[in-house]
Order: sequence, then structure tokens, then C-alpha cells
Amino acid sequence: KGAGFDGGGEGGRGGKGIGGSSADLVATLQRIDGAGYGAYHDLEATWDFGTFKLTLDRAQSDPFAPPSRLHVVVEPGVAGFPKEAIATKPRAVALADFLARKFTKACKALGADQRTEGGGYHGAKGGELVMDGPGQQVLTNCHPR
Repeated sequence: KGAGFDGGGEGGRGGKGIGGSSADLVATLQRIDGAGYGAYHDLEATWDFGTFKLTLDRAQSDPFAPPSRLHVVVEPGVAGFPKEAIATKPRAVALADFLARKFTKACKALGADQRTEGGGYHGAKGGELVMDGPGQQVLTNCHPR
């Protein structure tokens, strides 16, 4: 387990597949393009982009199923966080809360949190990028590893 931030703090979770590099992810996406929802499970793996790792924890199994869940791990040194920012659990929780608020705000500002719907049963659906948003209480939803 390297140092970094992940999307939930549960050790040992993550994709079931082999994964690989970002180029391997592109190849997998091209291979499953046009396939049914079952093929999305081939993406349940950890994909190494060099400066961060993307893990698809659960792929959406059909258009009406819960959305896909993923998390990203970035080493603190790569992210440029000072060591003091994650030196203690309260500081790490505060940094994670700050980042979650910034991410949520950026998604809203870019319109990335808007769901696409239309065209009936066969129309476009989904497309929104959201994170369990922070509230009045600061909860541990990310942690240094």
C-alpha cells in the first residue's frame, strides 16, 4: 500500500481484473465498444497512468443499475502536498475534505454533474460525474495510504 488518497478508505478493495497501463485501458475500451453492459466488467481493474492509478471498483451492470464506482490514488509527492498536510489523521481528513469540496464545486461549474436523459428507453442516459459531496460534518471519506 503506497501513500495516496483513495475514494473511501476501505483497504483491499478495487478492480478484480488485471488492468495495466493507460494504453491497456484504451485498448480495452476499444475492444468492448458496442458490446453490452456485461462487457463493462472487463474494466473492473486498476489502471496505471504513471502519475496516478485509476481503479474501477464496480461497473454499472445495466442502464438502470447503480452507477459505476471508481477511485483514484495519487501519491502525495506527485500531488505536491506538503508532508505536514497529511502528517496526522485530522490534517489528512481536513485535506481530503478540502479536495472533495473543490472537486464537487468544479464538477458543478463545468456542468459535469448533469445527467443526460432523453429519447425514451433507448435514448442517452447517465454521463454525470459526481462524488458523495461533503456536508456540514467532516467525515473520513478519503485517507492517506
